[in-house]
Amino acid sequence: MKNATILLLSVLCLIGCRGKKSPAPADDGLLTLNVAGAIDNPQPFDLAEIADQIDFIPLDNSRREGLVGYIGEVAESKNRFYIAEGNGISQEPIKAFDKTGRFVSTVGSVGRGPNEYLSVTDIAVDYEKDHVYALDNRGGQIFSHLLAYDSTGRMFARNDSIIYPLLVWHEDRPVLLRNFFDRSTAKGDTVTYIETLSPDLHRIGEIKIPYGGSNELTFQYSQGGFLFQLVPPIFSDNGTSLLIKEPRNDTVFRYVDQATLEPLFRVEMGDYFPVDKLLDENQWIDGSVVDDVMKNRRSSPFEKYNHGWVTAIYEGERYLVVEIGSNKRGYCIFDKNDLIHGFWVKGGLRVGGIAFTPCYIRDNQLVGYMQALDIVDNAEHITDPDLKALAATLTEDDNPVIVVVKLKK
Repeated sequence: MKNATILLLSVLCLIGCRGKKSPAPADDGLLTLNVAGAIDNPQPFDLAEIADQIDFIPLDNSRREGLVGYIGEVAESKNRFYIAEGNGISQEPIKAFDKTGRFVSTVGSVGRGPNEYLSVTDIAVDYEKDHVYALDNRGGQIFSHLLAYDSTGRMFARNDSIIYPLLVWHEDRPVLLRNFFDRSTAKGDTVTYIETLSPDLHRIGEIKIPYGGSNELTFQYSQGGFLFQLVPPIFSDNGTSLLIKEPRNDTVFRYVDQATLEPLFRVEMGDYFPVDKLLDENQWIDGSVVDDVMKNRRSSPFEKYNHGWVTAIYEGERYLVVEIGSNKRGYCIFDKNDLIHGFWVKGGLRVGGIAFTPCYIRDNQLVGYMQALDIVDNAEHITDPDLKALAATLTEDDNPVIVVVKLKK
């Protein structure tokens, strides 16, 4: 959905110089992020433990056009927060709020016209100019429309040849991650593309990542001949360093420029994601799961595997917060001085005792949201005094609350 002063690469290079426990390099010389070890080390945890400051910003709902239901994406400029609702299904306009939570305006409009979007799946924002880039999949089509709006809401650029990607604004340009392959894909084929665009949406560069895994991680898209990955790719931008993880490889890369990726570290999942044992090659047929395969997965020897994978990485100056999806749902917390001995937080993250959904990290601040309903219903369990005071002013029907967690350095 994204200017820390220290890049992850720089921090990793310093790890061995601080006299603390540090990870051993993998066979290819990369340091190892020990996710499997963290999962084996569960701990109770609240983000306040690694925060210097936490700010709660209730979103204004005094105007009907500013009402927010389910948050799908949050993006940020130096002046505003931008919110896209839903997950590519909701047909609601993008909403802009200032940094105090006051509703400012909607961006563009919903519809099928040439300057409109139908169902936004991702947004990115030019941090300095307040230009908003919106991906519109038109209700689940393979080809998405990428629309660019200026700070007044006027559309100034459009690209209609985008194939269902992830989108991020990095430094001074939009960057797309496109991940797909067809039935004939073989190991080594280039199937993941990082495309760099100019601010007016002209293509200026491309990087290809070779397919490094198994067709078992795919399902068939019912409307065409493409196979899409079951495991999502990862885009993570903290304002300075853009991380990319191709789903069928264990390597996490840093985006250097429009033609270069730099490998940073290897993710070690151990028995928590043994692709060759978990997934049968006949698992996916026409988008449906074969019952017998699912039964086999739940029986020995598959029952010992917890079936999870990395779905997001939030990179602070000192801490990495790694999200794990599927059946093994939770977060691994790592101090960059010790990537081997992280720990596991089962389920969701919490701030002050209330469920918190992270959206992105920028300038060493982890930004996400809480639902007003959760705050009000669990007010007696709140441990943060500022959040407790806020709870007394909210109702269950209020807009979500943006939460900015400034992480320790």
